[in-house]
Amino acid sequence: MVQTKTLQEWWCAEYRKRRYLEHATRAELKQRIYDLLGSMRDFSAEGKMVFRSPLEDDWAQLFTHVLEELKLRNEPLTDEILSCDRPDGSRYQSVRRAAELWQPGNHPEGTYLLKFGKLKYLRPLLNVGALRVSPASSYADQSHNASIRDEELEFTAELYGARVRHPPNGDQSCPKSQWIEMPVIGNVKTTWEADSDYYVACFSASYEYRLYDDFEADGCLIITDVVRFARSVKSRMAEVLPGWNFSLDNVDYRDPCRRNAELSIYFTKHFRYAYQKEFRFVWTPRVKHDHLKPVHLELGPLTDYCELLCL
Repeated sequence: MVQTKTLQEWWCAEYRKRRYLEHATRAELKQRIYDLLGSMRDFSAEGKMVFRSPLEDDWAQLFTHVLEELKLRNEPLTDEILSCDRPDGSRYQSVRRAAELWQPGNHPEGTYLLKFGKLKYLRPLLNVGALRVSPASSYADQSHNASIRDEELEFTAELYGARVRHPPNGDQSCPKSQWIEMPVIGNVKTTWEADSDYYVACFSASYEYRLYDDFEADGCLIITDVVRFARSVKSRMAEVLPGWNFSLDNVDYRDPCRRNAELSIYFTKHFRYAYQKEFRFVWTPRVKHDHLKPVHLELGPLTDYCELLCL
């Protein structure tokens, strides 16, 4: 009788062939568990915590890899390891109300952008188009909560099994075919860095019930004419920052433990933020700026094509 492997067994076998977490510290494994469970977590319309389908993405596969690494270390998945991901039940108090506010039939995904925030800022945005555009460097501020705080100017990956070569005697003119391979113990870290501070306006491309609580928001602006809004923001920003490059796109969420192809630092974030499904506008300068200050725009009333939801 031929026995077939379960999906989980395939994932475990796959991991043993490339044990990319072998050199991770215990604290790093705990953080990875926290990040993965945070991305797998969802909420029902009744406000109950649930988990996304394993078929929806590969979070379950990555989580299985962590469990296999613990197994190879003869370390069980203890309550102490999981303690980092036990969310405070009082944190998510708005999910049921968030579900009541949303009318999915009226707003098919892909036809809108969302701005979660405080009503004291969202009402002026709706009524007169008062939009604050922040420098990327400001998101590293420790006053932000964990759902907002991030190093937007860099992205670091850890390369397992990477090879490092150096020129003999430090002679950079020597042909690369003659460079000497260095022994590597552990993973090789590589960091992509932005050439300058830049401006970024962040939005969500999907209505997730948890985002009010994660962003400490009491309102959500639904932008139903994305093209009109983008043109308005681009036009006004061009008046303030003539000559700056403008681009917009979905954020690409990357696993720092996987080999990453070429990436754009302006549209790349750690996968721990993947549930936010961010879409952003970016402005980059022609000359380097170390510390930019926020820009305040006035777009004019947005009431023709925007709607404000209030908790």
